[in-house]
Amino acid sequence: MSRFASPDGLYAELWDCRDGAVYALPVRNNCVSVSLAPGAVRTVRLCREQRALPPLPLPPQTEPVFLRSPAGFRLNEPNVLPLDRAALWLDEELLCAQDEILKLDRTLRGRLGMEQRSGEMLQPWARKGPDTS
Repeated sequence: MSRFASPDGLYAELWDCRDGAVYALPVRNNCVSVSLAPGAVRTVRLCREQRALPPLPLPPQTEPVFLRSPAGFRLNEPNVLPLDRAALWLDEELLCAQDEILKLDRTLRGRLGMEQRSGEMLQPWARKGPDTS
């Protein structure tokens, strides 16, 4: 869930760029919350006049799927398993039950007194180089 501030008196609309639908988003305490599912794109419009719009429908409920046997896959880099969320433990102390990897990195670096990442590093898959597949 992502949150951002909305100035006093503004209303929020969510525009679905895939099908053109427009939904009313609630503004609570001058804050708008938007769920960002993996691969989702959200366009939020803040406006001075409130329009009669339907509320954003609830997302469908999903259940986890557990594989009973190994699944086949092919890596294009050795030992690559990208994670987006994890738990953070340090010396048998749970620092965070679950959060985004980059936020956990900041937490751990702060706890250990290490320099924070600048955010300018390219992810390995964004670097230009020879294709090894």
